[in-house]
Amino acid sequence: MSEQSAPISSAPAAAPVVAVIVVHEPGGTFAEVLASVAAQDYPNVQSLVLVTGNETDPGRGPLCDQVATHLPAAVVRFLGGNPGFEAACNRVLDLVQGDAGFFCFFHDDAAPAPDAISRLVEEMVRSNAGVAGPKIVGWSESRTIVSVCTLVDRVGVELDVADEGELDQEQHDSVQDVFAVSGACLMVRADLFRTVGGFDPEVFVSGAQVDFCWRCHLAAARVMVVPAAVVRHARSTTGALEADASPQADDLRADRDIAAERTRVRTALSLAGAAQVPTLLVQMCLYGVARAVLLVVTGRVGRALAEIRALVSLLWAIPEIVERRRRGEPWRGAAAAEVGASQGRGRAH
Repeated sequence: MSEQSAPISSAPAAAPVVAVIVVHEPGGTFAEVLASVAAQDYPNVQSLVLVTGNETDPGRGPLCDQVATHLPAAVVRFLGGNPGFEAACNRVLDLVQGDAGFFCFFHDDAAPAPDAISRLVEEMVRSNAGVAGPKIVGWSESRTIVSVCTLVDRVGVELDVADEGELDQEQHDSVQDVFAVSGACLMVRADLFRTVGGFDPEVFVSGAQVDFCWRCHLAAARVMVVPAAVVRHARSTTGALEADASPQADDLRADRDIAAERTRVRTALSLAGAAQVPTLLVQMCLYGVARAVLLVVTGRVGRALAEIRALVSLLWAIPEIVERRRRGEPWRGAAAAEVGASQGRGRAH
């Protein structure tokens, strides 16, 4: 492990990759994640470990020992606090010089197969893609699919292509253009990442990867899934929250649902074409009310309230939406109809 004062420089070799691992209070799988990144067969990988949370000492502690043992060539940066995964990833814009090559972002509980980076780069170069994601499988049950890719409808509702816990029988193993890929592992061209300004640091819930991929579509970039590249994902935090039956966990899940719904409606209105916004707003309100009624009838009152509160919050979100649309104007290169064609037909629900 090395701590450097100068920024990382992308090597002049063809298609260098910077593997970025964002670390926040890692669990027992972290050592294996580091070892998996170190074992990549791709010949030109630099590793950058970005540490958030209370870890502030760059030279001591168990985390530093793990990095030194399993990924000794990595450059480590201690960010302090918890800016969120997306804001932490954006630090590569300052730390990595040059636009050649690729950034590959990992959660601290996502372990790539030895050929994962090679397969992602190979397909991105062959298909001239801007973003690519692997097939995400369970940590201990590698025959169980966690995520392949995500369909997104015109109002921003997400739908995973694979069902939760679906057995992997190679039924989703075709390389294809998709709307969004998982944030657990995501590879992007360095120049595209700079063009769109990285991840939106204000979008830090489950919709962050949808917002990012949507903006890449607007920049006329292809987003692809490469199922031959496989990454195991522990999903430790999410799994623990879903399994917790305490009142505190119920409150956390409710807050998460509200934040996710607010993110969804604001992202859809921020990234839709200007001519689409009035119609989209009407559709969103009608659809949201109908959904809320259905959720109340089926006993999911908390979820219904989350959707209604998200719509009401638009009254205060107009300045934010206008600003997000303004930031995207310089790099919008695809027509709204072209982006819409890559979205799911009808409604994801």
